[in-house]
Amino acid sequence: MVLKHKYLYYIYFLLVFKLKAIFTKEFIVNNNFNGINNIWTIIKNNQFENEDLMFIFNEDYYDMSLNKEFTNEFNIISNISFIGKINGTIFDYNRFKKGTIHFMLNEFKRITIKFENIIFQNFYIEDYYSSEVFLIYLKSNHNNFNIIFNNCSLINNDQSLLSLNMECVYRTTENPTYIFNNCNF
Repeated sequence: MVLKHKYLYYIYFLLVFKLKAIFTKEFIVNNNFNGINNIWTIIKNNQFENEDLMFIFNEDYYDMSLNKEFTNEFNIISNISFIGKINGTIFDYNRFKKGTIHFMLNEFKRITIKFENIIFQNFYIEDYYSSEVFLIYLKSNHNNFNIIFNNCSLINNDQSLLSLNMECVYRTTENPTYIFNNCNF
């Protein structure tokens, strides 16, 4: 009888992880103008209900000043992950202001945005009117989301990095919304 339950648990475990893999689209990002700028087009064109997007950064270094846009703005309707190499992947902004990311969350479903093993460095804006410019800006009309930073570092940045603007009338969840695990500032 115990053996039967063990096999049922094993089958359940495989189904859960296989289904998650089926509903996740993975994209490998190259360190060049097209690779970095395609991220934003892929997000805009590939968000579907119940389908996650995962961007894999498999190189050590990415020149984020290659962004053609100063601000990349998205209405997010699916989970998105930005995953670097296990030892860290550098996003170098080269003391320039291109490539800021604005996430807008208007759907009332649970959304997760995750950054893992990313080193954000050299984000800097030499402008008197730059107090409203952030590396990552998130705006939501509810608290049913997570923005997670796992094993990330934010180094040598001379600008405000995060703006997390949440305007919700009532709490939809008790879970933490902003999570920083093993991060360096």
